[in-house]
Amino acid sequence: MKTFITLLFLAISTPFFAQSHVLVKHNGEKMNVNYIKTNNNLLYFNTGKDQVEQTISTFAVAELVNTTTNDRTKVSDKIVVSGEQDYNKVIVIAPNAATGLSSTTNDSKFVNRIKGQTPLAVQQQNIIALKRRAAKEGIPFVSIAPINRMESNARMYTY
Repeated sequence: MKTFITLLFLAISTPFFAQSHVLVKHNGEKMNVNYIKTNNNLLYFNTGKDQVEQTISTFAVAELVNTTTNDRTKVSDKIVVSGEQDYNKVIVIAPNAATGLSSTTNDSKFVNRIKGQTPLAVQQQNIIALKRRAAKEGIPFVSIAPINRMESNARMYTY
């Protein structure tokens, strides 16, 4: 009787621990996950092996496929930057929203203060210059993190 109850419990509980979604990334990689939620350009999930909540940038994910109903939900479009003229397509993302994207070796430091200009004007000039440089190299994402009041660090990301 104990064996029967144990087998019955395992048969009933197995679907709850199975991965219910497939994440399809823009680079073609597929991951079997349990989808939790999407919030602030981050997609929350766990792998089923452990119940630890993990995140990935929504910019890295092309679609989310529900394996039980086979519904496909488009998460983001792939951004293709073909040259410096496409600098408006380059997206500035928060450093924590870059999970799942590949970092390039192009790190830059920018000065946040120039005599005679407001900090906002300098920041806007830095963003446009950084977007133009990323577009020239065909990189669709840029992240800017402040180091201190005087400097910021910029990093470029691709799929």
